[in-house]
Amino acid sequence: MKERTFAIVVILGIALPTMAVLAYNLYIDPFQIFHKDLTQPTVLLGGRGTDRYQQAGIINQYDIGSVIIGHSHAANFLPLKVQKELSWEKVYTLTMDGSPLYENAMVVEYVLSKHKLDNVLWGVHVGNFMNPWESKNKKLPLKEYLYDLSRFNDLRFLLTFDLQKYEKQKKKRKRQILESENSQQLVEDEFNRATSWYNRNICGFNRPTFVADKVLRGKKFQYDDVTIRKVVRLKPRSLIEPLSESNKYFIHYKENLHNNLLSIIRQHPETTFHFVVTAYPTLRLQKMKIDNPVRYKGYLKILRQFVIDTHDYKNIKLFGFDNENFTNDLRLYKDQGHYHLAVNNYIIEEIALDNNRLTVASIDDYILALDEKVSSFRLRDRWNPQLVNEFPQTGYLSLDAARMLIHEGRQYSDVEITEVAFQGKQLPECAVRLQKIQIKHHKNNNKPE
Repeated sequence: MKERTFAIVVILGIALPTMAVLAYNLYIDPFQIFHKDLTQPTVLLGGRGTDRYQQAGIINQYDIGSVIIGHSHAANFLPLKVQKELSWEKVYTLTMDGSPLYENAMVVEYVLSKHKLDNVLWGVHVGNFMNPWESKNKKLPLKEYLYDLSRFNDLRFLLTFDLQKYEKQKKKRKRQILESENSQQLVEDEFNRATSWYNRNICGFNRPTFVADKVLRGKKFQYDDVTIRKVVRLKPRSLIEPLSESNKYFIHYKENLHNNLLSIIRQHPETTFHFVVTAYPTLRLQKMKIDNPVRYKGYLKILRQFVIDTHDYKNIKLFGFDNENFTNDLRLYKDQGHYHLAVNNYIIEEIALDNNRLTVASIDDYILALDEKVSSFRLRDRWNPQLVNEFPQTGYLSLDAARMLIHEGRQYSDVEITEVAFQGKQLPECAVRLQKIQIKHHKNNNKPE
């Protein structure tokens, strides 16, 4: 009898605290997995890592008409911009930093199981096709049970003790919004910039030497005879030949294509899938061509094969921007791959005009032109004696200044574009500090001898 009583006490001692945690976590539910926020304004936790929880909540709780999918390069496709330019309705962003195709597909499959979507805007990195189709981000693991068809499995999430930490973050954010003079704008931004990292890195652009260092990994780089030979050693026509079916890149590509993309797309002919290929700096592609010509060739051949293999699908559109001039300008990138919000906006505007389409008729010319661009590109930085940097790296590039670099036909010096960047009336705090450095630098350089 005593043993039975003891067992009951032990069971209750474990069960009651567990039930209390479950009940409290269900009540706060910071990621809206089970219900919407109980207090206003609604706050989304869409930062790096937390986006893997938050997207499940958005899918569960909101009326969705179209979605934005992909990794961090697609995170700055803003829903309001997409709605305005493409005339899509009820657009939500479901991007996840560092997400491979397998994780993207899981999110797409889940949202399509709950909503009838008109459109999917899907940012893809060709390099992801070159990895095994079930590749996952081990550093930022996806809670896969949140994206299956069983809501019962979601109860496991309530045992996550970190939920209370995230609830505190939400409360702090709610207070900031309510106390702000721009509260209405901030409320709107919760959904419009749910996954965008742009504001957090707003002073991370206009640093071309820094970006070059990232791409080149700090190594000196000169266009000597050896480098030039490496840049031009591949025969252009070899880049538009089919990949061998025994090639490891081809095997991974086929598995990714069929398991992560076409298996979903075939089941949803009512949904149009717009794939946007990430536009990396030309320098990055050139570095790949020099250091790893096999991968460079595979990269371009997979892009070509992707266009060919999706040609017969009426609900697929592919867009590529590698041939655009903006990829030559490292000031538009914050590192070796992530570009300015103005570039995302420009891509949406071009899609609205149906420009930059990749088709069977155009893909060979596109690849040959891209390779020519990669081969002829010459880095203008501190290691190239042909150029002396006109101005130290400012780290700030306004939307207007970035648009000028993208759209206008002329070249802008560092000094010119920096002056434009600082002309805004309401500069972010980091830009104000940088402006003071600029003024000090200008005074020091103009002192009489």
